[in-house]
Amino acid sequence: MLAEREGLIAELEHLTGEDRLLQLRARTVRAGVLIDEGRPAEAEAEAEAVLRVLTRTMYVTDVWELELDALAAMGRALCALDRHQEAETIARAHLPRADGYLVNDLHLLLLHSLSGQGRHEEALADPHRHSPELFPSYAGAHELATAVALHGLGRHDATVRPVGFRPLSGPPAPPRPPPEPGPLPWPHGATYENEQRGTGTDMSTTPVPTADLYDEHGEALDICTTGFRQFGGRRLFAGPVRTVRCHEDNALLRELLHTPGEGAVLVVDGGGSPRTALVGDLIAGAAERNGWAGLIINGSVRDSVALGGLDLGVQALGTVPRKSGKTGAGAVDEPVTIGEVTFRVGDTVHADDDGVVVLRG
Repeated sequence: MLAEREGLIAELEHLTGEDRLLQLRARTVRAGVLIDEGRPAEAEAEAEAVLRVLTRTMYVTDVWELELDALAAMGRALCALDRHQEAETIARAHLPRADGYLVNDLHLLLLHSLSGQGRHEEALADPHRHSPELFPSYAGAHELATAVALHGLGRHDATVRPVGFRPLSGPPAPPRPPPEPGPLPWPHGATYENEQRGTGTDMSTTPVPTADLYDEHGEALDICTTGFRQFGGRRLFAGPVRTVRCHEDNALLRELLHTPGEGAVLVVDGGGSPRTALVGDLIAGAAERNGWAGLIINGSVRDSVALGGLDLGVQALGTVPRKSGKTGAGAVDEPVTIGEVTFRVGDTVHADDDGVVVLRG
């Protein structure tokens, strides 16, 4: 089957424009075949290549379905490589926007990723909150995933039913409940609570224009004097501060953005270097998929056109095509000072076309 898929991909190589999506879909299927053949590392690389092309084209066409297909394939590859937490992040981040068979794909990915981490009770309980409408062809896979979770709990004699299964002809599923509010997890056991301070503007992570914040808070507001340029698709964004310090080396930055962002804004102190790009389309795409609200980079970026197609805030000093080093040098979640403002974990940053401001936690 893989040889047939390779032939089809070769035949579609000449396509351009929106017709190129046919080849990308074939490559996504190829990633699934590679997983089935026990070649997950190659499958991950193939899915990542598809996502890279999609990142460059999604600003001109709607490719969300193909994007979710590729993400599901990448998640399966990650599970096969025992990188279950990364797979869980993909499933949880994209289930809310999935529809039809994609709900089933991501639902299965969540089950496998939880069981792979030994979290079998969650694997059995969590999917009920999504109430997916199972396609009949997925019933066997769900039954197997449920059996794996039960086996992990030592419940070998339990009756196995596909988690969340109901026939397509049955009554409509109940509406999904809204997410329960709660604090965001932070390093070192700290938490960031979204709370109201006095009677003024809500100090939560809801983006507020920086000029409005200044009108309300005046000089109590910390204003960054660095003149950043906008590159991302979100021109107004906000979130709890996370930080990374790295000079012309983005390995640590890349590792951090492949973890759940939970709505945070990553402030990157790259020393203002114009020599190398700390962020390109792949790293920014990972930040979008993992739930980061935005990036504020005291340094340079590349793939600037593709960055504009992401649902992610990206501010930086400028662009340069040269890649950064990969040694992993730097520090995470230490205070960094940029433009006369010190950014600390626990603060809230708001950014828009007028600038960057910080509300102290």
